[in-house]
Amino acid sequence: MSRGQPKRRRAAQGSLQHGQPRHAMHATPPPPPPPPRHEVAPPRRDPTPPRLEDEEEEQDDGPDPKRPRTDGETVDEDWADAIRSLDSRASVPTMLDNGYKHLYDEVRNITRLCGGDSANYANVISKGIALSDFDRDDPYHPYWSAEEYNTTVEAYTLFPMFVEFFPAFEEHIDFLADNDFLVQKIAKFCTTVAKKSRTDDLARVKDHLFVVAKFEDAKLATKLNRGFNHVESAKMILPPRHLAKFLEDSTEFCRLVKISEIELFSEDWPMFMYDMALYREGQQKPGFLKSHFLVNMVKTVFTSFSSTDCADPGTSSGKGQPTVAQKHGMTKITIHAVLYVAVLCRSALTSYGSWSEQDGDKWNVKDFIHNILTFMHQNADWVDDLTRWWNEKVFGQGDEDTEETRQERSLTSFRQAMANECTGRRKPPAVPRRIPSEAPGHQDDAQA
Repeated sequence: MSRGQPKRRRAAQGSLQHGQPRHAMHATPPPPPPPPRHEVAPPRRDPTPPRLEDEEEEQDDGPDPKRPRTDGETVDEDWADAIRSLDSRASVPTMLDNGYKHLYDEVRNITRLCGGDSANYANVISKGIALSDFDRDDPYHPYWSAEEYNTTVEAYTLFPMFVEFFPAFEEHIDFLADNDFLVQKIAKFCTTVAKKSRTDDLARVKDHLFVVAKFEDAKLATKLNRGFNHVESAKMILPPRHLAKFLEDSTEFCRLVKISEIELFSEDWPMFMYDMALYREGQQKPGFLKSHFLVNMVKTVFTSFSSTDCADPGTSSGKGQPTVAQKHGMTKITIHAVLYVAVLCRSALTSYGSWSEQDGDKWNVKDFIHNILTFMHQNADWVDDLTRWWNEKVFGQGDEDTEETRQERSLTSFRQAMANECTGRRKPPAVPRRIPSEAPGHQDDAQA
């Protein structure tokens, strides 16, 4: 493959030039000149997409239920029918009857890993399909020129979740590229299901936050007393830059926040997200997203409260139900999932009676998430190390050790003992020498 050229997905239709959308391929006449580098057109959109009701009527006209795909393969019509039937409000029996209950279950997992309903799933799927003709490590892929966490970076980062976890998704990428109304159907389904999952997960966080946060005042068991109505919860929400002023007069500080004399911005990252023992004034990386509180809350959501160090020994996950991680076979966590739980924690720490994407005039969920992801986009190696750290904390396993970890391991008792204090293994016992017999048939031989 030549440098910068997207990989070919539809060889039967001819070659695909760099930057061309899927529908721009023709046998004759020759294709038009490619657009400027990094410009990628979205997947083909039918100008008048049929309504779902019309879709069923067209099937009655007698076409083969296995619709031919443009690459010569066939579409699993059962899968396509399940996508057309997607309805997050449907009952479990209805989902089972229409063949998409398993899709619903997997989407709950996918959306958690993608950060909940803060992700733009229409963009993730549509642009992910449009960019799927590129190899991910192609230097001409638009991802590599993105300066911030934009729609291209979002699609590049989150689209693989659908390829890996959404049943039969990868086999139908070309089919979805030609049926954008089904892409929008999936995206809407994901957004709605993500909101349902958020409700369930927020309940888990609320149930255990008092214990995990180690609040001392029993009043904080009531949510209306939290936020800046109490200094304990206020200290967790405020950003480190305000800590000195808060400590001077915490009650006055809370009063000023409540009357908007002190503003909290979406660009502010709360103290509960930091390991303050590692924090360095004027620096944001040290200790960020490494708080013991946040680790326990992520475990509460994905591996149950019983897996935290706050639970009493012998506590079960409850009612014999599998954890979220067990139900979906999760063995790794994503940074998007960590941020998802962080947002749930911030909501639970406020005095709002229900979920709210807005807190005052200057803070909202989507800007808060976007700002953190933009920072991470500019710090790839740090994010890789942070992801390994989180997988070690949540699942007890990390990827390959960092150089710092390898050096630390070299100082452990085992490594030091093996390197410096081994005197040799036990020698095998001497084998008695066998005396050869005088003759093959000698009586002593038989007795021996």
